[in-house]
Amino acid sequence: MDKRQLSMEEIQRALKEHQRWLDTNHQSGAQADFSNCDFRSFDFCYEKRGELREFCSMNFRGADFSGVSFERLHFKDCDFTDAVLDDAYLENVRFEDNDFRNASMDGAYIIGCEFKHNDFQNAFLGHAKMADCVFLDNEFHCSRMNEVRVTQPCRFESNHFHTTNPCLSDLSNTTFLGNSFVNGDFYGCTFDNSSFEKCNFRQSGFLNCFVEKCQFKQCELEQEFIHSTFTPRNAPAIHFACDLSSQTICGKNLFNGRSFMKVDDFIKKLSDMPAATKEDKVHKKMLLSLGKMLKEVCAEYHRRDDYVR
Repeated sequence: MDKRQLSMEEIQRALKEHQRWLDTNHQSGAQADFSNCDFRSFDFCYEKRGELREFCSMNFRGADFSGVSFERLHFKDCDFTDAVLDDAYLENVRFEDNDFRNASMDGAYIIGCEFKHNDFQNAFLGHAKMADCVFLDNEFHCSRMNEVRVTQPCRFESNHFHTTNPCLSDLSNTTFLGNSFVNGDFYGCTFDNSSFEKCNFRQSGFLNCFVEKCQFKQCELEQEFIHSTFTPRNAPAIHFACDLSSQTICGKNLFNGRSFMKVDDFIKKLSDMPAATKEDKVHKKMLLSLGKMLKEVCAEYHRRDDYVR
């Protein structure tokens, strides 16, 4: 379907009518309908300091924003279903309660942006570059996040990544708090100096990922996650210096708050711990197997004095 071509005058007139529609509680004016419009030549940058220009309750379904720059804007309750934002430049933009289902943000530059309560179901975020962004309580069900790159620390909190399988993405220096990664896997991703706290990894795992100096605190990890993350056959993906210090194992904090622990100390301390119940024995056996695998990895890569957090 060909995109609608609107002149600058038509766009400005529609925005004015939309604002009147909002100000009069829908009694006069008209809701802006920009569905299937071509915005590639429209300037969405807002220069006025100290405030964000707001776009509220607008229909951008199927619109084309390829290569468009968005700066100092606030999009709230807008419909971006099937919209195209490929190679768009987004800086200091707030997205709240928007619908991005089936939208494409291939190669987008996303800097200093905040995403809150948005729906990215089946959206394509491949090759996007992110810096200093916050994602809070968004839905990423079945979204595609191939080769995403975080260039400056970002924060993901209380998001839902069900059945999402990021591939070859660099998510280093990223904080993940209270996210759900159920039934999804990370393939060939990098998480150097990232942290996961209170995250749910049921039926999920890291496959051929590099997670050096990565922290896992109070996360729900399953046996499949442990094996897929740490097995030597996943080489050359190495998983040194991973912090599992807040994991409760056999009813006791194994690490006693220590930041570092040698693999041999890990195995010895675990071997000395009592396992009273059948479940404790299963966990203990699994973790002993993990310790032995870690030892094999350390030996394979000749890092005699490396520590495993």
